[in-house]
Amino acid sequence: MQSILKQKIIGIDFSDYSIELLCIEKGFWKPKIYAYSRCILPPGVLFDGAIQYPAALSGILKKMMLSAVPNFMKNGLCVFSLPDSQVFFHEFIMPAALGGKSLRQAILHEVRTKFPMKFDDLYYDFIVSGKNHDTQNILFFAAPDYILEKYIQTLLDAGLTPIAIDVESMSIGRSLLNSRDRRKDVLIADIGSRYTNIIVYNNYEVSGIHIIKEGGEKSTNRISEQLCIPKAEAEVIKKQIGLSFHGQESEVSEIVADDMKEIIREIKKIIQYYLHRKKITIDTIVLTGGCVLSPGVQKFFQSHFWQEVEVRNPFDKLRVQKNDEKNKRNVLFSNVIGLALRGLHTYPHLRGVNLLQKARSHS
Repeated sequence: MQSILKQKIIGIDFSDYSIELLCIEKGFWKPKIYAYSRCILPPGVLFDGAIQYPAALSGILKKMMLSAVPNFMKNGLCVFSLPDSQVFFHEFIMPAALGGKSLRQAILHEVRTKFPMKFDDLYYDFIVSGKNHDTQNILFFAAPDYILEKYIQTLLDAGLTPIAIDVESMSIGRSLLNSRDRRKDVLIADIGSRYTNIIVYNNYEVSGIHIIKEGGEKSTNRISEQLCIPKAEAEVIKKQIGLSFHGQESEVSEIVADDMKEIIREIKKIIQYYLHRKKITIDTIVLTGGCVLSPGVQKFFQSHFWQEVEVRNPFDKLRVQKNDEKNKRNVLFSNVIGLALRGLHTYPHLRGVNLLQKARSHS
């Protein structure tokens, strides 16, 4: 255990578009960045969270560690996350009296009964999220071994040893929630290119995770088709114009608005579900993800909800200069900051979901 405590843990955020590596260290007031590296991936290296070209990815990781700033990264331990689209999630209600091996056996029995899963082909784990006198909420997570083992081998080939495999939605909550949320019900909407991940927190504990099969890529494709321009150019225009609705640019804003309305409708359904089924009233909606960088997104969402809609800066958890270039695109770093924060914990491999643990016993 001492070897883990003495090492700096690298947080790694994989997406189809880019990779972020972040290593932080404890500071006097807040943690500070020890080393950081970001790389735009060649198309097709990853697709929908699955590695397609492991050798290429391993080589990219090696170069990123050497080019990290302000310090280069050494071979060592890391924490990474899987995108929620590659993770199976289910909530179980169990008797409060169950614990340890009895709880683990009861959960696995429920999973085998309700879902056609072969446990030999899965990495899985569960956490207790909320407990009262009679019952406890169990969040169960699983991912296919052929997906995870490619990640593990690729990291090992790059000189990195994973000690924890997190879930993206849990990591994002770690970077965006703050002490004011401890007695609130918060919904985080991570709007990506293909999916929007929804995480609901009740009194600082995860109450549920949902995936909306809508993201920013749909509006990019529509802009490309309607304006007869390449997709890459359409993406640039969308980021510049967003939901500003200025003059001739309104055509682009209308396309973006149509797709955002689809996401808003789904979020409202989720809010109603928690209100009527779990008696949870969402107080705050936090937006994150690349789509939030477009002008007018926060204002547009606020016009559709009575809840306070916020865009939070995950760098508030770290000691970072205000003029740091990364602050301009801060929402892109929510996941990797959450992973790096986990790495600061005394026992990062035991902190929260860890799909490497294969459902460790809970006491």
